[in-house]
Amino acid sequence: MSAQCLNCSNQIPFYKNLLRIERDSGRSLRVVAVFPETREAVDEYTHKNGFSDVTTIAPFNLRSLNIRSVPTLLIVDSSGRLRDFWIGEVSEATHRKVLDSLGL
Repeated sequence: MSAQCLNCSNQIPFYKNLLRIERDSGRSLRVVAVFPETREAVDEYTHKNGFSDVTTIAPFNLRSLNIRSVPTLLIVDSSGRLRDFWIGEVSEATHRKVLDSLGL
């Protein structure tokens, strides 16, 4: 994610839904948002957008994961293996695919 990215901000309602599912599912699902900006900028951004209960890592070099575009959504299993990914703003139709990929 990026605090400078309009598409990232547009995804926040979907990410909030993932957080709700994380809490309600009883499964070991973990939602983590990584940002290239400073910790202070990320804290301000997540607070302003009502997204402050997400686990964040900041600053983070997105290129170290070969991420060249935001938002990028990665589904990583408990062994650290990449299971699925989406680049760019995820459409309403794709939301179901993300949830299916998570087994929800």
